[in-house]
Amino acid sequence: MVSHAFPIEVQQNYKINLVLKADLADSNGLYIRIYEYDSELPAGKDSISNNSDGSSTSVSNVQEDTRQNSVTWTNDAGSAVTTENGPITTSYVSYNGTYTPTATAKYFSVVILNWGGMAPTATKLFLKSMNVRKVSQGTTITGAGISTGLIQSVNLNADSGSKINLDDGSMIMGGTSSPGFEVTEEGFVTATNLSEKFVTVTNANSGSYFENYITGSGGTNNGTRLLLDGSGGGNVTMNLTLESAPQYVISDIKFPANVGSDAISDMELKISTDDLVQFDDGAISSGLLSFGLSLLTNYLSRQA
Repeated sequence: MVSHAFPIEVQQNYKINLVLKADLADSNGLYIRIYEYDSELPAGKDSISNNSDGSSTSVSNVQEDTRQNSVTWTNDAGSAVTTENGPITTSYVSYNGTYTPTATAKYFSVVILNWGGMAPTATKLFLKSMNVRKVSQGTTITGAGISTGLIQSVNLNADSGSKINLDDGSMIMGGTSSPGFEVTEEGFVTATNLSEKFVTVTNANSGSYFENYITGSGGTNNGTRLLLDGSGGGNVTMNLTLESAPQYVISDIKFPANVGSDAISDMELKISTDDLVQFDDGAISSGLLSFGLSLLTNYLSRQA
């Protein structure tokens, strides 16, 4: 017996349940197999099996398989059962298996055989029911998001497309051969080019990047904190151009939350104003154990 061919859908496994018996019990001779085909079915073919292209005209609608796919079968109690030259009884037995398609397969059929090991060979098999249902290979879509192992574009090839592996944390963008952007599972990042965001602080937006506060003891503000983490309403950045001078000495820097003490982070600060910009002549408090502050001063050239 061979089922009609089932089309295979991406990211799907298939739960299969068969209920079988024979008119005579035997200790061997039963075979349950899954046959796959890697292309679109030719005209007139609606099932897949092995050795189907023989001389018999009765199998003219059956396509020769590309391969057999191995499936582990169990009974309703969850115990493994033999389906390669296995036993058969005169009472109905339920066979359950999970079929994971080969990546290149497009169709599959379920095939049930009573080969020569079954004696007498005239033993008849009876199929009471067959149920095939799809189950996800691991992709779950809920209100909280998408849980899966691999996300990739349909056009992924050597020169284009993208792939994100959520299991090991790697990703590639721009093809598999020489991607323009790649993150390995160890965390190494390579890119064709990186462009960082620079923020220009002017009188109009300085309130988003300057925070005045009290340093040490006292009752009035006497220091300015640079806000790089967006907490003042500005952009999150590590690169500032100051066209507006803060009101007080810069005594503190508030970095983005992902800049940690175990990472190497560089802040680039460009002074582009003739107004006086002062920094605390002691250690600037940054919340980190150590932070090297490199100042790039841009002197404005003015015509007389």
